[in-house]
Amino acid sequence: CALPIYYANKFAGLFTSVAQAHIARLRKSGEKVCVKVQHVGVAALMGTDLTTLEQIFWIMRKLHSDAPDLGEIAKEWRRTSKEEVNFLLEAKNASDAFHALKTRNMGAASCEPLMEFCSKQVLTMRFVEGWKITDVDRFPLGADREAVGLQLMEAFAMLVFEEGLIHGDPHPGNIFVEIVDQSSGRIRPVFLDWGIV
Repeated sequence: CALPIYYANKFAGLFTSVAQAHIARLRKSGEKVCVKVQHVGVAALMGTDLTTLEQIFWIMRKLHSDAPDLGEIAKEWRRTSKEEVNFLLEAKNASDAFHALKTRNMGAASCEPLMEFCSKQVLTMRFVEGWKITDVDRFPLGADREAVGLQLMEAFAMLVFEEGLIHGDPHPGNIFVEIVDQSSGRIRPVFLDWGIV
């Protein structure tokens, strides 16, 4: 096989709405990576679902004069759904966030895409050894949770106000915590999934 990546295994139960994530290793270096592979036909299915919603919204307005006009919301959903299934755009957003956070030494990080292994339907990034930010029982003993929260808020503010990058899906599954220094137990938040910006 000429692929630069070989698969080790799937994440147990890690399926997203548009893709499935796999743990893999780069063939040349053996580096551990995460490979996000888009579900076949998901873009067309999302388009069909949005058309159905737009029709429901239109009928709702016709049948009920006091119904809210949700047309603008549907337009925004359509825009973001197109962006969400373009993994090259997600890789660019993640790369922009990664470099902005690293350059400013914010104390927070972002997943780092490996652009040479990305396409519109495949996103490859360095593996983040971490856990969801809400899994506080996994924080090392004595970890400064307040500092992690402050790092996260400062990083969000910098990305929004200085870089114009607004993470559109910041739920706990998209914000991990990783150990930066084993001896001190120092940890930092890491942003994942830049599909909606």
